[in-house]
Formats: sequence, C-alpha cells, structure tokens
Amino acid sequence: MTVAEALARGVRTLKGAKRLWFLFYAANLLAAAVAAAAAMSVPFQYLGHSAWAAQMVGNFDIQWLAEIFAASGGLSFQPVAAAMACAWAISGIVSLFLLGGAIHVFCARAPFAMKDFFAGCGKHFWRLARLTIYSAIFYIAVFVVGGLLSFMGRKLWGEGSAATPLVYGSWFRAAVLICLLGFVGLAFDYARISLVAEDSRKAFRTAFRSFRFVWRNLRRTVALYVMLWVIAVALIAAYFGVSLVVPQTSMAMVLLLLLVRQATMIARMWSRLLFYASQVEMYDFLKPAPLLPPEPEAAPEEVPTALPEAEVVEGGAAPEP
Repeated sequence: MTVAEALARGVRTLKGAKRLWFLFYAANLLAAAVAAAAAMSVPFQYLGHSAWAAQMVGNFDIQWLAEIFAASGGLSFQPVAAAMACAWAISGIVSLFLLGGAIHVFCARAPFAMKDFFAGCGKHFWRLARLTIYSAIFYIAVFVVGGLLSFMGRKLWGEGSAATPLVYGSWFRAAVLICLLGFVGLAFDYARISLVAEDSRKAFRTAFRSFRFVWRNLRRTVALYVMLWVIAVALIAAYFGVSLVVPQTSMAMVLLLLLVRQATMIARMWSRLLFYASQVEMYDFLKPAPLLPPEPEAAPEEVPTALPEAEVVEGGAAPEP
C-alpha cells in the first residue's frame, strides 16, 4: 500500500463519519470556552462592570495582563490559572475518551453508529490512559537526551571565542529532538491503534512492539506521518493567511473571522482524525499475518492382522482366501 492509497482510504472513512468530527469539535469548543471565560474574568475583577472592562475584553491586551501579573506577584492569577489547568485536563481526558471510540470505529470498518462508538470509548479508555502515562516516560527521556546534547556542546565549545560551533550544535540538537519526538509520537500512534485493533490490555508490551513495528516499516510509516503533518500545517497556515487578510473594521468582518475560526477548528479535528484513519489502513496492511495452528495429522488406516476366514460353500470345497 502506498502513502497516497492510505490517505485516500482515510479520507473516505472520515467522509462516512461526519458526526465524529463534530463530537471532537464540541469537546474542544467547550474546553476553550471555559478557558476563555476564566481569562476574561480578569478585566472585570480589576475594572468592575464598566465600559473600560468591556473594551479590554473585546481587545484583549496581553501587556496589560502581564503588568497586573507582575504587580500582584502572580497571586491574583492563581484562580484563573487553576481554572485553565482544570479545563485543559478535562479536555485531555475527554479527547482520550473519544479517541478510543474513533479508533474502534476505524478498525471495525462499519458504518458509523453512536452505540458502537461509545461502546468503544468505554472499552478502551483505561488502556489508552495507561499508554499515555507510559508515553510520558519516553517523552521525558527524549528531553533528557536533548539536555545531555546541550551540556556536551557547552563543554566542548562553550569556552571558545567562536560562536559558530555553538550555533551548529544548537541546530543539531534541535534536529535530533524533532526526530526523536516525531519517532516517539509515531510509535505511540500505532500503539493506540494496536491496542484497539488487537483488543489487548497489555499497554506496556504493546508500546515496545509498536517501536519495533515502526522501525521495521520505517519508510512507509514515516512518509505517511510526514504527509499528515504537511496537511495539518497547511490548514493552520491557511487560517493565519485568511486572518491577516480579513480586516476587523466592522461587525460583519468580525463575524466572518469568527466563522473562519470555527471552520478552522473543525478542519483541525478532521486533520487529527485523519492521522488515525490513515494509519489504521497502513497498520492493517503492514501488520504480520497471524500464525495459523498446524493442521492435525490424519490417523493412519488400520491394517488387518489376520486374513478373513474363507466362506464355506455348500456342495463344494472352500474357496481359497
């Protein structure tokens, strides 16, 4: 299977599951609304319900918030930070819950049904949660490697007068970090797919098998991963391009930009689901075939040990056996 075929099949899968896009969109929109409400409560807390507070909410001034944060020592922002952290955590849990159902639907290759989707959500949630905890260990290890590379660069060239080796060293460190982070993310994508597709509860063992699976099929899995990221980055770049072109000089333009932002959020959800829909296709094609049990050998035919007795014919001699 080529990368283009996997992408085409993933697009067709998502085309038949449009309600799935809006489930992820609604979950992210709710979390964003909670975080935005917590951030917008700051102007009203300091300025009261005045026209100035309403203007600050309409044109959010980050510099003003930074000055308040510095003047108060950060104490006044603790409730806001706690609310935003809770919204982020709840959003992550809900997204992980929905992801189990989405991969279950992709692996089943059946028409989208809410009953099957939520059954997959509940069945695979704790398995994916354990896998997420294990992934944190690998990501921490990647950043430890990055820290070691930075330490080695400072030891080798930090005391010299030329800055060129340090610049090249920082580029090398950034390239290594990007490659390692991408490899870990790719491996855990296939680990989630494998957990759901094989209906396995062994999250840690599945994670190591997924690293081996990606390494053995490095060219195809990485090529598909890169193409999916190109699509995701293109969608984000298109949004920023439109937001720079559309002037916010009237209410109509503001509403238009709001619609563009919501469409971009739906496109982001579609792009995220496309990652798993396409990778499920590639996983089904590349996974090793299950070993069939050996067929039982046929029992040997019994050979008679004695010749049958000759029948006696009336009025004559017995025939030879």
